[in-house]
Amino acid sequence: MTDRGVSTALGYVLGLAIITVMISGLFITTGAVVSDQRERAIQSELRVLGNQIAADITTVDRLAFAEPGSAVRLTRSLPGTVAGTSYEIQLEYDGSRPATIELVSNQPEVAVTVRVTNGTAIANSTAFGGDVAIKYNGSAVVIDGA
Repeated sequence: MTDRGVSTALGYVLGLAIITVMISGLFITTGAVVSDQRERAIQSELRVLGNQIAADITTVDRLAFAEPGSAVRLTRSLPGTVAGTSYEIQLEYDGSRPATIELVSNQPEVAVTVRVTNGTAIANSTAFGGDVAIKYNGSAVVIDGA
């Protein structure tokens, strides 16, 4: 008769253990999926922002050719964060065409590179998300905070 009491208690403890393991596995799996989706969202948003900046650099380039030697400034209001994380914009030119715009988020670190071809010189420069200015000062195109 005492075997029945042990079976019920043992079954209850085993049931709780199995449910705990299953719920833990679900949380771990869901966390990985959410993290992966967040990285993809950040990458997608950074790519869109990079293309907008590339279009702005092309616009500044055209304006600089229209008025040689003049200063050109184009201001763009970008979001300060993408998917809840801040990001940095790096305009880089190593002497070969095309120049690159690299956008890098902080947490998690996701990097997107967009190429831009223009006729004016590009100086290596950096800005952070938010309001940015793309400028041509008579010698090179730079990007910085507005």
